[in-house]
Amino acid sequence: MNISFFFKRLSFILKARFWDFKISLTKSVLDFRRVKRSG
Repeated sequence: MNISFFFKRLSFILKARFWDFKISLTKSVLDFRRVKRSG
């Protein structure tokens, strides 16, 4: 197996996971603020 290919693939997956996590975290924070303001 090609090591550089493996690492590229791994970093790509990690970046995608990181962005998914960041987006979901931002959404939950925004929802929390909205609920706090209305309540």
